[in-house]
Amino acid sequence: MLPQLQLKLFLLFHLVIIPSICLAEQLDDYVLDGDITYCGLNVTAPFSYSDNLHGLQVICDFEQKSGAKITLGRSNFTLLEISREGGYIRVMGKTTTWRCNQHAERPGQVTQVQYLADHDLNLNLEGTPFTFSHSHNKLTVLGCDAFIMLENFITKGSSGCVSFCPNNGTIKDGKCMGARCCQASIPPDLKSFNVTPYSIKNLTASSLTGISGCTQFFVGEMDPSQFKSKYVVEDGEVSSWPVVLEWAIGNESCAMAMGKPGYACLAGENSSCYDVKSGKGYRCNCKDGFEGNPYVLGGCQDVDECSSPNKNNCTWKCQNFNGGSQCLCPPGTKEDGRGHCERSESLEIVLALSLVLLTILFGGGILTYWGLKKRKIVKIRQSFGVVLMEMLTGQMPVSLWKSDMERNLASHFVGSLRKGRLCEVIDGQLVDQVGPLHLFAIADLASRCVELKGEERPTMYEVAVELNALRRLLKNQCAMLPLDKEQPYFRRPLTIYEGNSKEALPQTSLIAPLVEAK
Repeated sequence: MLPQLQLKLFLLFHLVIIPSICLAEQLDDYVLDGDITYCGLNVTAPFSYSDNLHGLQVICDFEQKSGAKITLGRSNFTLLEISREGGYIRVMGKTTTWRCNQHAERPGQVTQVQYLADHDLNLNLEGTPFTFSHSHNKLTVLGCDAFIMLENFITKGSSGCVSFCPNNGTIKDGKCMGARCCQASIPPDLKSFNVTPYSIKNLTASSLTGISGCTQFFVGEMDPSQFKSKYVVEDGEVSSWPVVLEWAIGNESCAMAMGKPGYACLAGENSSCYDVKSGKGYRCNCKDGFEGNPYVLGGCQDVDECSSPNKNNCTWKCQNFNGGSQCLCPPGTKEDGRGHCERSESLEIVLALSLVLLTILFGGGILTYWGLKKRKIVKIRQSFGVVLMEMLTGQMPVSLWKSDMERNLASHFVGSLRKGRLCEVIDGQLVDQVGPLHLFAIADLASRCVELKGEERPTMYEVAVELNALRRLLKNQCAMLPLDKEQPYFRRPLTIYEGNSKEALPQTSLIAPLVEAK
């Protein structure tokens, strides 16, 4: 009795408990990221092992190991692929055979339409979240002497094609253009349809010879380049073909479903909802800059575009933020929208204005410098003239206790010189020591140094030359020379003789006659 109990416990542990633990681990993973490998197929939310959303339940028969299946109408179909981003699934559909029984009449003698169709082709998807994909599926006919009509009595849409057989009987792979193979698009928003085959011979009352009576047709995905001549056979060996079905959540739009219990976009503000184009319902996706599963709580995570150069076009630096990234550029440049850095127009304008302003300031500084320097030189000349007047008269430049005419020394000195009364203002001791002629020459030089117009004042070089000439004067007499009305004595040209050399000065005084007297 005890060994039997141990055997039962052993079988219970290995056949029930261990598989349950493994399945529980898979389901825990599904809760976390919405993806599991279920019955050999990658099942991703909103599809699941349970019927949490109507019609999106994946069935797995662990005993028969027949692979993942999904229920469509009254039958279960083998599930080949689930595309969350594309919004479709691929299932293995069935084909319909016509006139392919082994007891059919010989080619050319078929007089009665023999419709041996598998009615699973007339698949009804009404009440399910699926719709036949208009862009992936086509009505395909393999065989001869066949006109196949597909009709949808709900939307009133229809489609069909005709397949002939050439007399030479040659069939080329990769071409499905009416020679033993034809294709036609299916109506959009197709959920159910009926297919009716017709014999071209019966419709046209023509006599066709040398043709095969077996014809197969199906709604599924087949590119014309996939057509093989081996598909056209006598007994209809092509029994199944992949079909693409587009899926949607519910039968309400995003605006109606949002906020209601059962709303499938669970990733929050990182996900978005959009209405499907074919049929009713909606689907979810992660917003730009996020990736993951929008049908799971927290399923949409930020994409770090800066983690790899392949995810950004930044030429300098990349800065990541929640939901996107931006390219940074060094100072003085800006990003051109494509990740490249280019010089900033505003900076170029600022640099140009700065250069112009700097040029103006530099030029203005130079002009100001030379103006001040010239003014300083003129001021020095004037000051030198006033100093000479102080030395000649022994008076202060300004005397407040004197009359208005004599208060300003320069004005009083020049006025006395022009009136021929210079001896009245010159210090008498200087007359005895220096002599009148020297004093008159010096007085003339001093008067010209205080001219109102700066350009009329002698330069310091000219002053030095005249003073050097005065030192060579030998006469020591003080006599008043008569004024020449046409050419005043203090404006006559001065010529200095030194040996055989002769210099002409631009500004002169009484020195000229003094030199001649020498």
